[in-house]
Amino acid sequence: IEVFANHQSGRRNGVRYIIANEGESFASLAVFLNMYERTLRKYNDALDTRELQPGDIVYIYPKKNRASRKHPYYYFRPGDDAWKISQRFGIKLRSLYKLNGIPFGTTLTTTQRLDLR
Repeated sequence: IEVFANHQSGRRNGVRYIIANEGESFASLAVFLNMYERTLRKYNDALDTRELQPGDIVYIYPKKNRASRKHPYYYFRPGDDAWKISQRFGIKLRSLYKLNGIPFGTTLTTTQRLDLR
């Protein structure tokens, strides 16, 4: 997939991503990337109701089941949510819950230590 000059891009956990710009949605990025919106949402663990904010990381390939060795754990902070953490480290949302023995969808708590590997 060719990433054009009007998007910042990079890799996290070895997975390629772009940064969403103002006014973009999963649908508009899917057209831009020549892929299905449902595929892009799946790669990013994004339900149909999740909207992109400027600066959000959008993975263009599937995330991994665990974080890189550089990031074995993470302490939950105010303002975080499980989706933001999974995006920050390039790890699948379900894997984040599974690695920590937490039922999927449970609200995480402040200062909770999360294993990422």
